[in-house]
Amino acid sequence: MTEHAFDEYTVWLWLDTGGIVAEVAECSGCLAQGADANEALEMLRTSFDVWTAEMRSQGRPVPDPWGVDDYSGRFLLRMPTVLHARAAREAQREGVSLNQYVNVLLAERLGFAEGVRSVTAGGASLACEEPPGSQP
Repeated sequence: MTEHAFDEYTVWLWLDTGGIVAEVAECSGCLAQGADANEALEMLRTSFDVWTAEMRSQGRPVPDPWGVDDYSGRFLLRMPTVLHARAAREAQREGVSLNQYVNVLLAERLGFAEGVRSVTAGGASLACEEPPGSQP
């Protein structure tokens, strides 16, 4: 397995009572906290080094970074006919295609309509949103 640099991974940042929490999205449990985003990122770099060293010492694989090139933007979705019919009617009522309608619903559910943004800071890809698993 190829060894990847910290800057190749996706970092999630969110506010917590103690400051800013930063997590490497691909590496479950690899997180850190700081008073601000810069400190959280600095602490996360250290956590990442420790986390990956520990994984390797246990003979466990370190996940590869997610890449946009890994996704085509297309997938097949199967659903019950009653759900398909209702979604199609709602899309028609809204005056959009079923594809557009489902895209908006999915984006809203995943937080994209609520201001999720991707930025680059220090070479790392950051997604600023609610903590993973939080309820909207």
